[in-house]
Amino acid sequence: MPAKESKELSPEGLMQLLTQAAAIIHEEAVRIVQEGNIPPPLSPKTVKIKGSSKTLIDEGWLLGALTEGFKVTREGNRIRVEIGILDPEVARYAVFHEWGTAHTPRRPFLSTAYDRKIREALAYLSHNYVKIVENKLK
Repeated sequence: MPAKESKELSPEGLMQLLTQAAAIIHEEAVRIVQEGNIPPPLSPKTVKIKGSSKTLIDEGWLLGALTEGFKVTREGNRIRVEIGILDPEVARYAVFHEWGTAHTPRRPFLSTAYDRKIREALAYLSHNYVKIVENKLK
């Protein structure tokens, strides 16, 4: 669970809460790729060529792009949260693994992270937002 809590009921405070909630999902996506065992397993031929049985890890640029793939921005009263592969070149490659192709099996890492952690992220937002409101009402 993220350590930093916002104590403000403001756009900056909300951005801080959203950043911490998004980090929950982002950290899970990074962990999934780092583990390198997203089913289905690699074929014996691919393992022999790669020299490793880890899925989605070869040279590390997908993991590197994912590690950097997290930002929260504000334009006026709109806040945008982005989690994923933000580099367009790497994203073109990553989408084939996330959704699969006729020749590449689906190995979802972003949607899996979202599915596993969205409730925790929303609970974090809800809990901390309620605490802020309660403190304002005191």
